[in-house]
Amino acid sequence: MAILGVLTEPTGWEKHYINACQELGVEYRVIDIVSDRWWENLNDVEVDGYLVRASGENEVHKQMYNERLWYIEHHIGKPMYPSYFGNLLYENKRMQSYWMKIHDIPHSDTWIFYSATEAYSFISSNVDWPLVSKPNLGGAGSGVRFIRSARHARRLVRRVFTRMKWYNPGLTRWRKWRGIKIPVMDDRQHNYLIFQKYVPAKWEWRILKAGDTYFGHQKLARRGLHSGSKRMACADPPRELLELVKMISVKSGIRSLNVDILESTDGRYYVNEIQTFWGVRTSFQMKINDKSCRYLDKGHGQWELEYGDFHQNRGCNLRVEDFLKQLNPASLHSKTSE
Repeated sequence: MAILGVLTEPTGWEKHYINACQELGVEYRVIDIVSDRWWENLNDVEVDGYLVRASGENEVHKQMYNERLWYIEHHIGKPMYPSYFGNLLYENKRMQSYWMKIHDIPHSDTWIFYSATEAYSFISSNVDWPLVSKPNLGGAGSGVRFIRSARHARRLVRRVFTRMKWYNPGLTRWRKWRGIKIPVMDDRQHNYLIFQKYVPAKWEWRILKAGDTYFGHQKLARRGLHSGSKRMACADPPRELLELVKMISVKSGIRSLNVDILESTDGRYYVNEIQTFWGVRTSFQMKINDKSCRYLDKGHGQWELEYGDFHQNRGCNLRVEDFLKQLNPASLHSKTSE
């Protein structure tokens, strides 16, 4: 059986991987990748692959993880789960937008500006208001703003882009902590803007994937936002969405996915975000007939519905099993058949 390296994460999220390995009887080593000795720590232990959860707390931690995982990818060469690209895409709306545009994934029109002059020119053009403004990083609707007029948009430009070569107040992202909105003061938005076309939506579908397991449910809106509403509706997801997420997985090479898909009022689907992790604490991610379940991809458009509990440790049991299957399929088969 393979030995897995569990990489630490600044908030301690690696505990879910550790719990999954212990429950599945998988040998593992915890490796501190946040420390200044991260490279020595990686080389001090011998493992067959790495279980990773890139940090999404703020841009500084996100960049640190991207940089260090790059060296694992290119200089150690051992596999990681999810893949390096999957971790790069996580909590990175700019990268997600580029990737979806290049690969013709249906999504809302998105404009990304690194120049105040270009942003002002766009605002002065024939814009179909309202737009949505988002920070590059920030889950659960954190930092999302409805931009209802050119005047509002220009005010954002003045706050975000540096003026007189030194003055830049930036945009503050807010998040909820124990039900109270608090400012994220160490992660302000500077010198870029992301605008998206507003899509009137009935609801948003969340499709989750780990290996051949798929879950799906609806995210209901609160105050016009689906992200972060914490309002979930159990419903049988359309097979079209399962196939869409499978296609995204194949094209990207990412086997652990959380894809949020808007269903517009005219019945069309738009991918809102592509992530590699999800933070929901519930013991299930899909219910049909009021029973926890999942779909198994059987190939050739065949989907098998299976009832049971499959979301242990925030889906990490599924990730560990899928990673082991990739590393040593013969070993996994012998273990599961005992």
